[in-house]
Amino acid sequence: MGVLYINDTDTSTLGLIVASVTGLGDIPQVTLRTRDRYAWAGAMETTTKAKEGMRTLTVAGVIKATTVGTLETNLDALKALAVPNATCRVRFTNNANREWVAKLTDVAVTPLGSGGQFVNPWQAITLKFLCPDPFGYELSNTVISSIGNADSACAVGTAPSRPVLRCTGIATNPLWTYKNQAGTTITTLQLTYAILSGDWIEVDCAAMTIKKSVSSVITDALTTLTAGDFILLDPKDKTTTSPTLRVSVGTGTATYKKAYR
Repeated sequence: MGVLYINDTDTSTLGLIVASVTGLGDIPQVTLRTRDRYAWAGAMETTTKAKEGMRTLTVAGVIKATTVGTLETNLDALKALAVPNATCRVRFTNNANREWVAKLTDVAVTPLGSGGQFVNPWQAITLKFLCPDPFGYELSNTVISSIGNADSACAVGTAPSRPVLRCTGIATNPLWTYKNQAGTTITTLQLTYAILSGDWIEVDCAAMTIKKSVSSVITDALTTLTAGDFILLDPKDKTTTSPTLRVSVGTGTATYKKAYR
């Protein structure tokens, strides 16, 4: 796994040598939802949406320094990067462009070697992180620009992503349409609003908010959503190529981070 990054800090600069990481390559634990199967006494069937559980990452290795004093300083700096119950971002050199949002739940440090605990500049260390969102996300955004009233491909990872959709004017009542690879409509999102030249209206499908900019003044516009639902870009909607987005009027842009299980 090489190096652990916490909030973009290379922890090898603090003397941390990572030996192993568990929980990173696993898929999130899945809990299937069930319901009675009609016409079959006592039988159950799984529903279409499963619940995906939190991810636990366990990082094991050693932390070293030239002196015990420096080791203590490095340990303090390492703990300060990931305060318990505070959110941090973690990533590893095996895929430095992908990160997980996590909370530090445990730091265990064990003296090594034959020397005493307070004279030993090498110690074994284990850090445990809990990821309430089990998916890893690319550091950089994927931006699909110049979306119009024709299907535009949206590359996805191995987990769902919710985009930020912006439509610029002149446009009246933009309708966003999300389709799977086969061209079947999965979700539509209708906004009842007239966008003037130079203005825009933006839908954040993750935060479930809508904002509009009129003469560079940004205000809430949630009431402009009159039909449909917030869009989810899902890898199940592709086989070999990508699902698509289109907007009926104006010029659209979709911004999102690819997600991975």
